[in-house]
Amino acid sequence: MRKNDIQPRWGLIYGFKDYGQNKKKQPAKLKQLGYYIKSDPHNYKVGTLKSDTCIALTTCPDADVAAKLATAIVEARLAACVNIIPAIESVYRWQGKIEQDTESLLLLKTSQQNLPALESLVKQQHPYELPEFIALDINHGSQAYLEWIKRSLEK
Repeated sequence: MRKNDIQPRWGLIYGFKDYGQNKKKQPAKLKQLGYYIKSDPHNYKVGTLKSDTCIALTTCPDADVAAKLATAIVEARLAACVNIIPAIESVYRWQGKIEQDTESLLLLKTSQQNLPALESLVKQQHPYELPEFIALDINHGSQAYLEWIKRSLEK
């Protein structure tokens, strides 16, 4: 683990040199702040590893379209897992009018490098003229789960 791989979970960013000569207090203070403890490479229970894993979001007009799209995405190994959240209410402006619809939300667990192909597949198979496609970085997660996502995307 390099110093640049250390990421805060919350609080202010403190450097390793900010704690003076008392080295015994440094690990406890870093752990309290949500940092990986650099001196113990086998105990990464807090903090965040930099990861290329992300969650992409898209909405579908109904559960059937959502299920078909989710299956196509997982079969193509563009997402390791797709959660379908049915019956969400969306309020949005479309072509100058305020619209309200019941939709299904898809949460797609994927990697940064899969995003272009994933977006392309969504655009090709989606019934909307302008489908939602938003990606969010995963800043913290179970290391075992993040590794499973990575393995599941391998072709």
